[in-house]
Amino acid sequence: MSVPADDPIVLLMSTFPDEASANEASRRLVESRTVACAQIGATILSCYRWEGKLERSEERPLTCKTTESRLRDAIEMLRAAHPYVCPEIVVIRPSEVGRDYADWVRAETSRDEGSCG
Repeated sequence: MSVPADDPIVLLMSTFPDEASANEASRRLVESRTVACAQIGATILSCYRWEGKLERSEERPLTCKTTESRLRDAIEMLRAAHPYVCPEIVVIRPSEVGRDYADWVRAETSRDEGSCG
């Protein structure tokens, strides 16, 4: 399956309660070629209101790189792998992405073998 060169690159972001659950979600997303890359960030402290109470918890951010054409599949897979009842799912559409990197993301999410450069 070939992905068009004009298929925009998007970032899919979420947070997880721990490294293990972030690792499992990222493994599923990359193995399925739904995303080209998944980066797990350092632990962050989140402050939010949940069910009427002010909460604070440590979380692990996850940022995934994919294409617009694979985004719906990536969101569904992320939601299915997520332990939260109401997971953070945020999509960012960058205005500019380096051509070589964008080509690599497209190749990795097209189910064909990709390479950078």
